[in-house]
Order: sequence, then structure tokens, then C-alpha cells
Amino acid sequence: MTEPTRSQFAFVSLPAGELGRPPEAFALELVDRRFEPARSVEGIHNRTPGVSSVYTDERREGALRFDVPTVETESAALAVDGRRYPLSGSDVTELASAPDLSLSSVSIPEPIPADGSIELGVTATNDGDREGRFLAGFRHSGLPKRVDVTVPPGETASNSVRYDVFYDEGSMSFAFDYPGDDRDYEVAIEPASTPSETASMPPETDDTPVETAASRDPFY
Repeated sequence: MTEPTRSQFAFVSLPAGELGRPPEAFALELVDRRFEPARSVEGIHNRTPGVSSVYTDERREGALRFDVPTVETESAALAVDGRRYPLSGSDVTELASAPDLSLSSVSIPEPIPADGSIELGVTATNDGDREGRFLAGFRHSGLPKRVDVTVPPGETASNSVRYDVFYDEGSMSFAFDYPGDDRDYEVAIEPASTPSETASMPPETDDTPVETAASRDPFY
């Protein structure tokens, strides 16, 4: 997970006629400042909601990523070779505020039976003045499962992912990545419970024949 060094990332789609140019050919103009886009990004896949990929030197498709502060302005534009492509009014308005998201807690379950499932939860807090999405991920093997927590301003919210148990006993390890840091967690696995092998037995009886004074089929 990558955090902005300023206040927020602004993802700007390229006009069709400008595709193929190197990232350094572009700039985002905000008031009297110009911001350069990222030329490369960490990781293999971009997992920002609504952004298919980040436009870089290595992969020239997707959206340019700009690291920008919060700014109040009536206009902003993508500039390239003297041409300016204005951003929409709603996008410009959103630049004036930013969420302030932080990790509050991580929920890791107690030992889980081998026939159960593991739910891993994330709780995030937003101290900013705009709704934000806190992104984190758990990985056991292969690609991580993303946890996407939408948090209104001034509130706390939670979300979770679930994993099937792969082992009869032992433990499962998870790498947890979130903005600015990472952690490792382990969940203990207990053998699945089985039905009791002890069945209830009927009370003992004496099967010895009892002689009676009358018999419908007596012996002689």
C-alpha cells in the first residue's frame, strides 16, 4: 500500500489523442503550481477502486497518478505540450478536501475448527472532512484479498474478508498490508469435532428363562 506524501492522490485519465507519451510530458496545473505524475508504481496490480491501472513508463495505459495537496480553486487542468485539458467541475471541487484515514484495529479470530472458516476484519477511522475509502489486504498465498472500508467523515467503519480453512490442524499465516505499514498474523487451527464414539447402551437384563406355573406349551 502506498500513501500520498501530500494530502491525496489525483488520478487523471488521458485524452485519447495523448496516449503513448511518457508520463513526464504531462503536468497537473492547480492554481499557480504544477505537479508531475508518478513515473513508476510499486507492485504488480493497482487495486484503487475505479482505476484499472496507473499510467507509467513501463505501462502506458490507465490514469496518471498525481500526489497533490488539498486546494481550493475554480479550475484545474492537465497540461501537455502547451495544450490544456480542464478537469470537470465536480473533480475540482473534491480537491478542496480530503479524508484523513487511519487504522483503528484488526480483528483476528480465536482458534478455528478445521471445518470452519476464518473471518479477518479491519476497522478504520476518518478524521477528515470528506468520505474516504480505507484500503488494506490480507494474503495467505497468491494474490491478496482486498478489504475496502468506506468511512464517512468523523466516523469509524469496518469490513472483513473470509478464508476457508485449508488444514486439519496447525495454523494459517496471513500477511496484512495497509497504508504505510504491514503486519503478520497467525490463526490456530483445531481438529474438527467428531460425533461421540460412545453410544448409549440399553440396561442389562437377565435372559435366563423363568419358570411359571402355567404354560401354553409346557415341557414334559
